[in-house]
Amino acid sequence: VAGFPCQPHSTAGARRGGGDPRSQVFDECAKYINTHNPAVFLLENVKGIMSVQKGQMWQHILLTLRDSGDLAYNIFYTVLNTEEHGVPQHRPRLYILGLRSDVQKERWTWPPPLPHVSIEAFLEPSAAQGLSIQDLPLDISRTCRSNLKRELERLEKEGMRPLQRPFLIDVDSSPGWVSVMWDRCPCLTRSRPQGFWISNRGRRMSVKEMLRLQGMQSMAANLDGELAVTERQLGQMIGNSMSQNVLERILARVMKCAFGLSVRDKWAAAASLSLKRGKQLVSVVSL
Repeated sequence: VAGFPCQPHSTAGARRGGGDPRSQVFDECAKYINTHNPAVFLLENVKGIMSVQKGQMWQHILLTLRDSGDLAYNIFYTVLNTEEHGVPQHRPRLYILGLRSDVQKERWTWPPPLPHVSIEAFLEPSAAQGLSIQDLPLDISRTCRSNLKRELERLEKEGMRPLQRPFLIDVDSSPGWVSVMWDRCPCLTRSRPQGFWISNRGRRMSVKEMLRLQGMQSMAANLDGELAVTERQLGQMIGNSMSQNVLERILARVMKCAFGLSVRDKWAAAASLSLKRGKQLVSVVSL
């Protein structure tokens, strides 16, 4: 499993493609596959990799992977969004799966989308009481305060009740480019190591919340000890990570397709439970 650098291909970067030395990391991934002939490999990148340099980099990747190893690989690829697989983060990513032809036992299918799960299940309980747009914290930058005040006032004017409902706001963006999402998280990236502002919490995200929104619940649960890096560095690494929930759903299907082993899809089970609880909550609220 590898997520080679996405900056050469991302719309958030200069999109230099093969002209960026970081793109050469893919060639090292291919070299490993060619040398070790793994039964399965899984690669991840931004979907922009398919269009950069008029598709030349993408064609290089496909041809290289199909020619890798001593035995032929069946190559499958698709774009999966983290928010459709049990974790409410808007993160569309390209996944490339290679199944060695001698191990594939049945037809490959990608995991289907799951019902939306509320972000409230991934956030720390709210301790904020009596939030007011006028009472913005003083320990944030001028840009952050300006973006936050403008977006909160806009949402209030539109009747969205941002101080009672979870809107996530990219307060560190340039004015005019601020993204706002309700009940889901914008894409976590290295350039946003402090995550996003949670409107009904009156604060930024914690690293534990960021970990949960990458599907890393067990790591978040065991984060109370001393960190080997700063919280900012950890936030950068979280933004560079692959979504564990998507990987687990793919690999559960790989175990069946390549090795004949049935593995429980815990994310599908969790989404189903959350949906049932959500229906119960709606029925109570409606009363």
